[in-house]
Amino acid sequence: LIFLYAVPRNAQKDDKEAAEPLGTLTETQFQSVEDAIKRFRENVYQGIHISGANNIRIPYIRKLKRDLGLVRAEKGYRVVLVYLPELMNTESENAMLKILEEPPEQTVFVLTTERASELLPTTRSRCQIYRFNGVAEGDMMRWLDSQPVSSENKKIIARLSGGNVRLAMELMASDTPLADQTFVEFWRQIAGGQFIELSQTVDAWSRLARENKDALFLKLRMMILWLRDAQILALDPESPDISNIQYRTTLVRFAGFLAAFPYHEAILKIETTIKGISQYVHTPALLTHLFVEIYALIKVYGVKK
Repeated sequence: LIFLYAVPRNAQKDDKEAAEPLGTLTETQFQSVEDAIKRFRENVYQGIHISGANNIRIPYIRKLKRDLGLVRAEKGYRVVLVYLPELMNTESENAMLKILEEPPEQTVFVLTTERASELLPTTRSRCQIYRFNGVAEGDMMRWLDSQPVSSENKKIIARLSGGNVRLAMELMASDTPLADQTFVEFWRQIAGGQFIELSQTVDAWSRLARENKDALFLKLRMMILWLRDAQILALDPESPDISNIQYRTTLVRFAGFLAAFPYHEAILKIETTIKGISQYVHTPALLTHLFVEIYALIKVYGVKK
């Protein structure tokens, strides 16, 4: 088994042509890699999280090609497991594509990804795709009942995770409110057309995307949950089936402020933004466009006179 995953880059060394990419890491960085792999072996749902490991760069693909070219003493198949291949940069993915086009004999490649759309179409076309269903929301809720997670976060985690146990565990890690007063203020900014404040939010969220794209996706999915909660409460202000339970009063006012608001259209715009960001379209432009479009929907369709 050959395991390929992202590791941090040592800013003090040039690892572009490194014969052994891990050899360029500092002792602290190397220890962080070892610790992450150990946690992963103990619980595969943890995923592999290494500080500063944002992409799989070309030296690792070159080393893989060299390793696959070595004469083997043992018989049987080799398996190359690429963990989160969407972290390959363009140069790396093109190099990997050449290996996939002409794979060595008795070698199987397994690419495990949660965002297949971020891979090049040519890469996807070389693979046989298997999709695994997530855990049902009811089963996720029952599992969360046995976990040390606050009651106000439980339903949010179950819905945001989309049946993904690894993501649910990440959301549980801090156990802080996923929607706080800052998030409520954000919706006030959109509804009130406070564009100076919204431009600051665009800058902050864009910086967040550069550090951790999943953290930005979480904020955008929280926007979707907020709108779905408002849609439910617009029909039944007493409904228990909402995620942001602690903000019921605020959500009821939010839903009451809007009349005939096209929730589905707004949610679709957020989902389109997530897809665009995942495909590396300019994040600040996408966020600005999204905020302006939702503001326009509120002004045109939703505000009660």
